[in-house]
Amino acid sequence: MSGCDNNPDHNVPSRYEKIYGFLELPDTTEKKVGSLRHPGEKSHGYAAEVIVSYLEEQLICQK
Repeated sequence: MSGCDNNPDHNVPSRYEKIYGFLELPDTTEKKVGSLRHPGEKSHGYAAEVIVSYLEEQLICQK
C-alpha cells in the first residue's frame, strides 16, 4: 500500500492543518497576472506580505 488516500472527497489542507498548519494565500487578480497568465511580481509580493504578517503574529504569540 502506498499510503495514498484515493478518496476524491478528502481535503488535504484540513487533514494536516492541526499538525502542520495551513495558510491560505490570496487568489491572483487580473491586475496581478504576469507573463503567460502566471502570477506576476505584484501577486508574489502580496503573498509574501500575507506570509510575513502570519509569521510575525505567530512569533509574537510565542513570547
